[in-house]
Amino acid sequence: MATFRKVGKRWRAEVRRQGVTKSKNFASKGEAQAWARFQEKIVTGGDVAHDISFKAVCIRYLKEQSQRKGARWESVRIHKLLNNGLDQYMLGNLTPQFWKGWILEQTISPASIRRELSLLGSVFRECIEWGYLSEPPLRDVKQPSKTRSRDRVITDLEIEQINDYLTKGKESSQQIRAAFNLALATGMRRGEILSLEWSQIDLERRFLRLNDTKNGDKRDVPLSSHALSILTAQNGTDGRLFTVKPDVLSSTFRKVCKRLEIEDLRFHDTRHRAVMDLAKKLSVIELARVIGHRDLKSLMIYYHPSAEDLAKLLD
Repeated sequence: MATFRKVGKRWRAEVRRQGVTKSKNFASKGEAQAWARFQEKIVTGGDVAHDISFKAVCIRYLKEQSQRKGARWESVRIHKLLNNGLDQYMLGNLTPQFWKGWILEQTISPASIRRELSLLGSVFRECIEWGYLSEPPLRDVKQPSKTRSRDRVITDLEIEQINDYLTKGKESSQQIRAAFNLALATGMRRGEILSLEWSQIDLERRFLRLNDTKNGDKRDVPLSSHALSILTAQNGTDGRLFTVKPDVLSSTFRKVCKRLEIEDLRFHDTRHRAVMDLAKKLSVIELARVIGHRDLKSLMIYYHPSAEDLAKLLD
């Protein structure tokens, strides 16, 4: 049973049902009544999915998951989904049939669709925990087939061309050039490089410590003489080595490749080249630790040497 009373300028709703008591204050009596009806349905096990919008669910998810690793990117992707029309739907209307049609309408790559569905799956799992859904609507939805992993390896000539071009640029270009060469020398990701602080680097013992990596593990990265020279040449501020922003680095790198007529190359492809180079000096187990992969299956995305390269290792 729900009761309502005025508290100052606000309305207080109280719901008592099956031994459960909940209360909350609202700006108007209408909002309080709507909330009370919703809470009564939750307590009695009624269908609440048609009484809450998908947008409201996403806002709650982002609020409660704001401290999770990757929350910023989840927020960007969720708001993009909402802006593309999903904000118009109630949660109960997003049925398996809806998602099957949604997949067919997408113009993004199969890999991107799989990533979006994975994120949506996380949102729906929370909806079950909150009592909004009894089962996940994506459970019987077939995802697009996995695409073949990228095997683009940057060549020596392309490395030389990019370095020559960036050398002639302004200060931000010099930082991008340094980040580019550090990525090639260590296999570090863009975000790991640009977030580096001097406190993470042990010059004497020749390694740096990454405290916040993609998989959440700490990782020590050994440094070659070349990598050390790149690091010590940086003049960042507030203890940081780099001041260039990740989106500036990526957009500049794309523009440079376009000017040089280098096709199908991304900054992240430096990681592939680094793995191939480091594999000539390290065992596969050592390589996995340096790159930051927990299992060898993940490493195989980057590590697939040619038969010619393997033959040279046999002599």
